[in-house]
Amino acid sequence: MKKYLMFAFAALAFVGCSKSTDVSDANRTPQGDKYANAFAETFGNINPNVNWGFTPMTVYSATTTRSANVNRNEWGTGSGIGGNVIVPKNVNDPTVNANERTLVYNYFNQKREGAVNQNNVNWSDYFITEVWKGTSVDKDGNGDDVLGSDHMNHLQVRYGEGSIDANGNLVGAWEHANDFNTGNHSSQYNTIVGHTFMQNSGTLDFAYHNTTDSKYHNEYIIIPGAEIDPTLADYYYIGFDFYATHPAGQEANKNMDVARDWYFTDWIVRISPAEFKNAQRVMVEDLIATSLANVDKSDWDFNDAVFDVAFFNESINNANKLVAHIKLHAAGGTMALTVGGKEVHSLFGVSTSTMVNTNAAGVGAAADGKAPVLFTVIMGDADWTGTHTADEVPVFIGSTELKAETGKAPQKIVTSTSTRWMKEKKLITTGYEKFADYVNSNSPMDWYNTVTGPDNLY
Repeated sequence: MKKYLMFAFAALAFVGCSKSTDVSDANRTPQGDKYANAFAETFGNINPNVNWGFTPMTVYSATTTRSANVNRNEWGTGSGIGGNVIVPKNVNDPTVNANERTLVYNYFNQKREGAVNQNNVNWSDYFITEVWKGTSVDKDGNGDDVLGSDHMNHLQVRYGEGSIDANGNLVGAWEHANDFNTGNHSSQYNTIVGHTFMQNSGTLDFAYHNTTDSKYHNEYIIIPGAEIDPTLADYYYIGFDFYATHPAGQEANKNMDVARDWYFTDWIVRISPAEFKNAQRVMVEDLIATSLANVDKSDWDFNDAVFDVAFFNESINNANKLVAHIKLHAAGGTMALTVGGKEVHSLFGVSTSTMVNTNAAGVGAAADGKAPVLFTVIMGDADWTGTHTADEVPVFIGSTELKAETGKAPQKIVTSTSTRWMKEKKLITTGYEKFADYVNSNSPMDWYNTVTGPDNLY
């Protein structure tokens, strides 16, 4: 998009995210013609058969339950959500990094006195994986040894409004992540080791039950894997610091007291976002909602929103619904843009004027290295026999819907979920030169599988 034109609009309300004339014009033929002309000037004439990758997607049926899906025998092979998820690599799998456990422990193994959790991860479907059972021995109030990890049970996650009260009780929307006890994960199936899959859940907070003081505790920090080592970039790691305090009125029970040492290595787990086998990636261009008075070729970067889509038919409140599972990766625009009714900048926790995960430094306000955001959108009543396309997930700027009509200049395109998107202000053909061939001749349809400018990709 025309980034430098948008800064003046960033402070406007959602429905007025660009000039009022731009929004109304965007739905009229003259504005569409200007957009089409600008597109053709950059990429050439559009083949009438180009559908921009929006091919029918299989819709899978799913029996949806909140909380952990522990049917490991069905992960990746069965029906429903768990049956269509890609199981992450096990810790110390040599195809990822055989030293993952050591790298993570060494990074966490430093005193971080006063550190508090800053949780910027927002996922609905994800895996929790065992990484490290703590070996540190502390002293209780009587001076006796306490192996903290042996007293850390019942890993909990918060998916909605909730807290831990002054007595150490869970309040509100918490749920149990099965199979995590004594600072460890206790189950495996065939080659699946140390994982629990959380579906339709959340990552708002994490806690464990402490058998020393019979309270729930959430003294932890989250560290992005990319901060530890580039090979761990898709993961986030949660490290807990063991700590215990006696309940009110039990001051004499000094065995219940263990002071904090501010090392978050008593229990470390990894969280990783769900990847669905049948998903498609949508890359969005928002120029249609600008004046189009002066269009720089580098504006055609198709990174104003980047998200993956998978469809499931799910039973929700005893009614069958078509549900889109969305994984939002980037927001390269500076206008309020919604995907499935959710504003993308807000989902990342940044202002509308901030471009997320597009390497925008030097171009405008930038926030790189943000965790992807996972959420679900109820599309409507379930269609158990039909197919749907990713184009059905609505993308709007104000009242302007961004479209991808066959043979017409697109405002969004579809690729595989392994496709890297463009850096800020990088023309899409500087990363994928075959995109122009696809526009002109409808071939190759998998233009995104040939990278010709890797330095221009995020």
